[in-house]
Amino acid sequence: LFPYTTLFRSTDIRLVINKFSEKKFRKANLYEDLDAVIDEAGARLIAVIPEDFTASALSQQGKPIEGNSDAVYAFNRFAARADGENVPLEIK
Repeated sequence: LFPYTTLFRSTDIRLVINKFSEKKFRKANLYEDLDAVIDEAGARLIAVIPEDFTASALSQQGKPIEGNSDAVYAFNRFAARADGENVPLEIK
């Protein structure tokens, strides 16, 4: 048995899709759409964080990621949802 299965009920598992690029997703042609990914994961989607090269570069340099990018917006919404706030899921 996987050692953590007793810690979580299946309803507790959440999915975060990180560094998402619609263009790369379509090009890879592995899934019909995001719903197919979510169904296969068997988890409830809590956030989709878009790919952001500036955020990645800042993170690798150990610098804070600030600004008005879609990634910052999505991450802030994810944090609010993870903290229990009622924030609608939004995918940009």
